[in-house]
Amino acid sequence: MSSLTERLMMYRSLEDDWDGYGGHAATFGSFINALEFTGKLLRRYLIPAAMLAGDGEISLFWKQNGSYLEVSFPGDNTYHFIYKGSSGVYASPDISLTAPQLDLKLLEFLARI
Repeated sequence: MSSLTERLMMYRSLEDDWDGYGGHAATFGSFINALEFTGKLLRRYLIPAAMLAGDGEISLFWKQNGSYLEVSFPGDNTYHFIYKGSSGVYASPDISLTAPQLDLKLLEFLARI
């Protein structure tokens, strides 16, 4: 988990145009929300990989067993996710990070990976 935290911190420290296409460093809100989310992950799930969009939004993803799950953090204390697997594609609405537990559908998909 420490390497994931280090990567998220590196995303926050990037300079403008880090990708050669005008990309921005991770927004403060997206950075904080991604850290909050990782703190809510139970230890029984695989540690996700991280990626940064050019607009500063951080996403975490898992790709395994023919499935792909991506959780994105727009920086407004919400997250949303998309799951692609043998059963099809599911895209969530925005979900509040202040909820006492992670979304049950998300946990269902995490269990498949």
